[in-house]
Amino acid sequence: MAELVRLRTGHFDGEVGDMLLAACSVTDATVESPGECHQGVVERVVELLEGPEPKASCRSSQSRDVRASTSGTWHLHPGGPGRRRRMHRTLAVVEVQPELKARHMALGAASAEPDTLHALDDAAAAAVARGAAAAAADLYGLAIGLGGDTPARRLSAAEQHFRSGDTRRAGVMLEAAVTDFGPGPLRATALTLLGATRLAEHDYAGALVPLTEAADEAGDDLGLLVRAQLSLSRAKTMTGRHEAARRQASWPWRMPRGSARRS
Repeated sequence: MAELVRLRTGHFDGEVGDMLLAACSVTDATVESPGECHQGVVERVVELLEGPEPKASCRSSQSRDVRASTSGTWHLHPGGPGRRRRMHRTLAVVEVQPELKARHMALGAASAEPDTLHALDDAAAAAVARGAAAAAADLYGLAIGLGGDTPARRLSAAEQHFRSGDTRRAGVMLEAAVTDFGPGPLRATALTLLGATRLAEHDYAGALVPLTEAADEAGDDLGLLVRAQLSLSRAKTMTGRHEAARRQASWPWRMPRGSARRS
């Protein structure tokens, strides 16, 4: 497959290559997308698209959409990662949607830059707000991959992976992250989520330890304490400890810390 893609696209260079690369670097390409990267000359983009060779790899419709048949494998283009990063930096300048702009900024960067990380965090928060958990996890992942790897970002990324249904990936991230948190509510949040991922994977016995620790470390955060205790009750039920589970579910929430372990 890689060789077929190289044979089909490897000879494109100059304007045609740049035009195709621009079309393949955006989510929904129109003739305006490459045009914005070529001094706004949309007519020139249309002219290039009408050439016999580009038509074999790319086509436009009456609605001015551009569909590149090689878009899924354009990373194999011989121009290399440097050329792709330059294209994404160009697209980041002309893109107006914050989430897409942040993505282009990230894909155009070779290392972490404060503006790029800030844009990715804002875009991820916006994705969370609209319920796009997978997109938010991807944006946090881009920030982490650029070198902005912090326990808080890993926790946020893991939570969104969990919400999108990728519980296994969330669990792997959380197992690595919990050791970086000191005792307290933030670590309790990570432990509660780790317990939830194990419950989702039907590892009920494996959920007992993180959820017990989470209940002990929740402190005065009553909402977090309730989540940890009820999840712990479920884990005990599923491991056959029904009486202990009943006591856990009816636990007096104002008892001193440490009581969860004794139950």
